[in-house]
Amino acid sequence: MFGTARGVVRCQRRCSPRGSFALRAVELSEPIAKLAEEIVHESSHVRLNSILASTPCLLDDGGKLYETPLREDPRPAVGLLHQLFVLARLCEWHARLGKHAIPERVMRAREDLIAAHATVVAELPLTEAGRALVSTIEPHRVPESS
Repeated sequence: MFGTARGVVRCQRRCSPRGSFALRAVELSEPIAKLAEEIVHESSHVRLNSILASTPCLLDDGGKLYETPLREDPRPAVGLLHQLFVLARLCEWHARLGKHAIPERVMRAREDLIAAHATVVAELPLTEAGRALVSTIEPHRVPESS
């Protein structure tokens, strides 16, 4: 846990393509579940980067950009795949938290997962391995709330 003399640290996430990430701060008054969520989020990026390093999941699409649920600006295919993968892991995390989950975050993650999944399935040029990966994500099985 991070701390200062005043007991406050702010969270700024960073994830590197080399497999490390840093969490710089969190309001210590916020629920510990929020810090844990940040760790799940960033470690999910690392996990997917590890998969992508050895298993091509996307075909060349000529640099096409895609609308995504989390960003206003269109993203490349790998960015949308990352969103889907991270959101799926966050929804799994929220389900494990049960009654300790933050309801607003559960609902938002679920809505974003459904939207990202629909776009990935309809638009991304997935390899066979990419289709297999995406098939493991079933947004309709995610509980609506904890």
